Amino acid sequence: MSMSRSSSAWITPKPASCATGVKETAGTVSSMQSGRVAYFFYNLIILPLLTLALRCAGLFHNKIRSGIQGRRELNERLTRKLAAFPKTKPRILIHAASMGEYEQARPVIRLLRTKFPDHVLILSVFSPSAFENLDTTEADILTYLPFDRIREVRPFLDLVQPQFLLFTRYDVWPNLVREASRRGAYCVLFAASLHEKSARRKWLIRQFSRAVHAHLDAICPIS
Repeated sequence: MSMSRSSSAWITPKPASCATGVKETAGTVSSMQSGRVAYFFYNLIILPLLTLALRCAGLFHNKIRSGIQGRRELNERLTRKLAAFPKTKPRILIHAASMGEYEQARPVIRLLRTKFPDHVLILSVFSPSAFENLDTTEADILTYLPFDRIREVRPFLDLVQPQFLLFTRYDVWPNLVREASRRGAYCVLFAASLHEKSARRKWLIRQFSRAVHAHLDAICPIS
């Protein structure tokens, strides 16, 4: 069985359960301009500060340090893993940040395995504990997700070349989803949730989230 970008029925069973056409609803001129401004500040200010904070924390926190070290030569290891599969086999990238997100992604991974046995399923994680403890039999390949800097995201996508990119819950990385969408990947956020007191409801964060989610093709909330 093959899957194309247009064959999205498997991920959008009901209009009430999945909001599709997200790109089109966010595609006004004003929203696109706001999106460019949001990404400009993200890459110029927010991301460098986050990177600096992460590296400083890694000096004192073993788990964070393990995650930084685990991403060294990430692409070299991923290249070796991908070499075990024919280049002609289409690929699906599923991202689950940690063990909790992975548990929510497992039914989806199993469904994909059943319905699309001819696809390579690549599971990416952010947490070192998830990378070290996951059972990789659920997917064909387990890998760290690179940090969201463009110079790291682009080589990663050059290797993976996902036809579909699935994010679990709310861990949508801005540069990753934008670059994947530009390359033609069908991008989906599933098991999405937003609590009433979530900081993502605050005006500034809400505006930035809107710019990021504009690159998604579908959002499937928890029902």
